[in-house]
Amino acid sequence: MPEPVHYTSKEYDHGADAYVVIHDNRHEIQSSKTISAILYYLVLILVYAALLALVIVMRLSDNNYSPPGGNYIFQPSKTPSSDSVPFDISTTEFRADVAHEYLRYLARTPHAFGSEANIENVKYLSAALNNLKKLADQNGVKMEIIESDPTIVTSVDTRKVKDYSTTKKLNNATSSYVEGGNVLARIIGLNGSEDNSILLSSHLDSQLVSPGATDDGINGAVMLEIVRHIIFNRLKSTVVFNFNNGEEIGLYGALGFMHHPWSETVKAFINIEGAGAGGRALVFRASNSDVINRYSKRTKGFVTKWRPHANVFANDAFKLGLISSDTDYTVYASYGIPGLDIAFYERRSVYHTESDSIENVPIGSVHQVGTVVLNAIKAMSDDEKYMASPRGKTDGIAIYYDVLGRFMVNHSFRIMEVIYIVLLVIIIIGTIVTRIYSRRSLSTEKDSTLTGTDVRSMYIPSMAIVRGCIFTSIAAIVSLVFSLCIGLLLGKVNFFVIYGYMFVVLATHAFGNLIGIGLVLYLWMFLEGKIKGNSFLHNRFIISRVATYSQLFIWWIAMLGGLLLAIIKGAGVLYYTSYFGIFSILAATWACFIEPAATKFRVTRFISWFFKLIIAIAVPLIICFDLAGTLVHGMAQTVIDGTGAVTVHLMFGIFTTASLIVSMPFLATPGKKHLGRLLLVFLLVFIGLILSCCFIKPFTKYSPSHVYFSGDLNLDSKVENTTILANNKFANIVDAMNKKFPQNSRSYESVGNAEPERYRGEWIGDSNFAKSFNDSNTALPSYKISKDIPDNFPGATLNKNNGVLVTISAPHSYGCMLTTDDTHAYSYVLHQYGISDAESNYTITATPSNVTDTIYPSDTTKFISFDHRDVPEGCCQNINMLTRRTNSEWIVYLEHYGDGFGDIELKCYYSEFGPFMPPVGVINSTIVGTSQTMGDMHGGLGLLSLTQKMSIN
Repeated sequence: MPEPVHYTSKEYDHGADAYVVIHDNRHEIQSSKTISAILYYLVLILVYAALLALVIVMRLSDNNYSPPGGNYIFQPSKTPSSDSVPFDISTTEFRADVAHEYLRYLARTPHAFGSEANIENVKYLSAALNNLKKLADQNGVKMEIIESDPTIVTSVDTRKVKDYSTTKKLNNATSSYVEGGNVLARIIGLNGSEDNSILLSSHLDSQLVSPGATDDGINGAVMLEIVRHIIFNRLKSTVVFNFNNGEEIGLYGALGFMHHPWSETVKAFINIEGAGAGGRALVFRASNSDVINRYSKRTKGFVTKWRPHANVFANDAFKLGLISSDTDYTVYASYGIPGLDIAFYERRSVYHTESDSIENVPIGSVHQVGTVVLNAIKAMSDDEKYMASPRGKTDGIAIYYDVLGRFMVNHSFRIMEVIYIVLLVIIIIGTIVTRIYSRRSLSTEKDSTLTGTDVRSMYIPSMAIVRGCIFTSIAAIVSLVFSLCIGLLLGKVNFFVIYGYMFVVLATHAFGNLIGIGLVLYLWMFLEGKIKGNSFLHNRFIISRVATYSQLFIWWIAMLGGLLLAIIKGAGVLYYTSYFGIFSILAATWACFIEPAATKFRVTRFISWFFKLIIAIAVPLIICFDLAGTLVHGMAQTVIDGTGAVTVHLMFGIFTTASLIVSMPFLATPGKKHLGRLLLVFLLVFIGLILSCCFIKPFTKYSPSHVYFSGDLNLDSKVENTTILANNKFANIVDAMNKKFPQNSRSYESVGNAEPERYRGEWIGDSNFAKSFNDSNTALPSYKISKDIPDNFPGATLNKNNGVLVTISAPHSYGCMLTTDDTHAYSYVLHQYGISDAESNYTITATPSNVTDTIYPSDTTKFISFDHRDVPEGCCQNINMLTRRTNSEWIVYLEHYGDGFGDIELKCYYSEFGPFMPPVGVINSTIVGTSQTMGDMHGGLGLLSLTQKMSIN
């Protein structure tokens, strides 16, 4: 039998299995055997690895696809299709392979607003819908199609107007005149009502250089297949389909729809978007809990392999300004329609580039977005009470997230706040109760006959727990500081490494965090070993228990932060802290009531430790790993769009710290000596990772450097200017441009680190822009001025004697901008159709066959709209003019206040780089097979602009 441990009358030490050795009044933490230490650490690592593997495997399976019966109607192909005649197929099931076949044509080439390819896609969509209408007619289903949206509107995005919220003046505003180019369809529901319909929307235009496979061709293709599915699987409610045109240049397709009469019938909407290439479509934003509830409810017998993917993090990122891009969701919600914003987000490296092509869209992505959208439409339509109720709020106040793509968790912010408050109170009350209970148990232990091998105590001194809370908090802070330092270092040394090697960077943060947490833990154990008197924390098992209790403190603080963030900002991204809070309570309960009784034998000790490990980390880490994966895919590559790299690194650090701080109680168990050895291993791995991150080339074919082109032809000076920007050096392009245009003056330089475009090249002289227009027999932009304002002129005026009519012609431009230096009484485009007096007053008419009066909904906090009869005085300094007609003509009315017009500039944009932009051909031929891809700055009207000053006397 082991020797009993003797204590002095003034000292009461608790030990088990010879944990505590008292020798010469010195207390030391007893070292465990090496094999035992390896076992503990190995199990800890394996549990982490197993949980991570579970999340990865479950997520990868989301994009697997097998057609019904295993038979493809169309074998998926990675090559574009040039067949402009849509196929005619009758099938009762949603078929991802059929949608993928639509996509092969829609994403065959860039099809920006104002391009021939865009017009061809409009024709293709119209033809495909007419094929589907034949199926509808055969099956007695009422389906309506509008092949070219007849609305026409002038609007102002007031978010971009300086001081508009206080002045309500539009003097410095930019108005946008847009002739509708949407393709609309609707299927009348079984209830026979056109009202309380569900809107499904995606945009049919691409960015200027992008084939737009994921942004947004995939969703247009899915919508066509959903039309077919609904024809054979009727819904109670009417569904409206808006294949809108002009999203990429200013959300104009959605704005146009809001001025179409069908918009007044919409109860809720689903907008489907793309901001990457393939992967899973995520619910980025939800207007309220009602719409996300319908998304979250799986309908029976309507879809197979339902894989929901949603997270409130994206909603909060928009609220907190972390995501600056915009979608049509903003327009619909602004006009009071609640809905969902669903978008692809993985591989943002190809977003708005020529690499957003069919070859980067797996068919599993088509199936995933199709099934979740279909399911949501069905859930909304089936809920008659919901569909009959007034439109809900659009403030985005809801908590929602999926768990491994298998089910949804969603509830209101009020419930989230209650959960936080309950957990905060439970931790406080539970701590007080257990302190009292364990204190009382101490007297019982003192009265018993105890030996060194069977002492089992629930009680731990309060100051020991306080020290544990302090050191655990320090560990979390040090971990975050390590991540900040990693972010600052890599942001300086290799800025884009997080863009090209996001998971290597994530691993670097993880090992850096482990070192920070481990060092603080080592210091804590070392200092406890030096404290005389109370020997509780000289024991590695008891220090593990104290570290378990200390987790309650840091998650109490984290949940308090989540509660305040929810109340103040309406953000719910910290929902995951509630899981850590719940399971830290359970782990602490185990440590208090179960663990002391299991200390007698090594086997029971290990089993107890293992169960506490599973309780403490399993569920929280699954939630956290899953959220971190969404974060990494969604944010890491946004640095190429201008998101601060340090901000993204800190986000990485927050989630890796949360995932690893819970390991503190389990890292302590093998003892200080073995912890030191483990830290040495972590350090070696970290050094290897950080060196790799510092020196590895960040750009690859998978994550390429973006190359941006812009050209300008000054029609007054005849000077042609070509500018190329890129994230990385592009000497290969410079050499090719110099050979092609040797006569041009040129410059090529680094422009610093302020923007993600680090390198700039410029060629001034002759880039064959004018020659290309001449060779293609395309007239250059021109204008005519008339001071004869007719008496029956219908537009807004103050004094027609100060006004002029400017007729602008710019064939194949589709988009021009008129900019004035001075504030005028009026500057606006005359609407050419859509109002009753249009045709009788203008020399230009382009009335479509399906003309419908444009409606004007009430102005919103973001958008106002008007026609030429009620233009606000002083509007507008800049005018965007967009048309769907190849001849591209506009009539503009300008009126000054009696002091003249001042300088006026006319700039017309061209998006078809084939006919008019020889430098683009040079760039494309040079970067083939390299780690470069042609990109496009967001929101541009064209790659080439033709500029001239307007002379108005």
